[in-house]
Amino acid sequence: FKRIAKVIQERNSHIRPSYIFMPTYNCNLRCPYCYQDHMRSDPKFEHLLSTIMQPELVDRVFEAMPRIEAQHEVPEEAETPLSVGFYGGEPLLEQNHSIVEYIVDKALAQGETSFSAVTNGTELSAYQDLLGPDKISTLQITLDGPPPEHDKRRVYADGSGSFERIAQNITMALDL
Repeated sequence: FKRIAKVIQERNSHIRPSYIFMPTYNCNLRCPYCYQDHMRSDPKFEHLLSTIMQPELVDRVFEAMPRIEAQHEVPEEAETPLSVGFYGGEPLLEQNHSIVEYIVDKALAQGETSFSAVTNGTELSAYQDLLGPDKISTLQITLDGPPPEHDKRRVYADGSGSFERIAQNITMALDL
């Protein structure tokens, strides 16, 4: 086990790390099992729910990437594409589009990049211009069973279900 772990660690120590961006802690669903739900009831987190990542912070992350990669002993001429993921809250809320687009554009300016997102899929239609093989090409979207079951668990703030909208957006994303 130690020998295998050492080989894996050695191989991965020279690979470009993946970068995960969290544009916001906010989410448009109120799933009863959400591990971030406590943020809505605790006033000390209120400022985080109303904040969207700003371009200045994105710039700082991109400026830090060469130092991070140097610490990982990634060669400057590494052929590994940049890997950028989006996570949240709900990273692909329509209100986050401009910062997500800024991150995508900034990453693509550096060269080949693979993009992914963990999303509830409810507002994907606002991201049609950023979905596809050359931009955000991998999505993780959860459906909690058939429509009646899903709509009990993946609900909007008003209590309405989200299955139909998510299903339509999955189809749209697959088409792209």
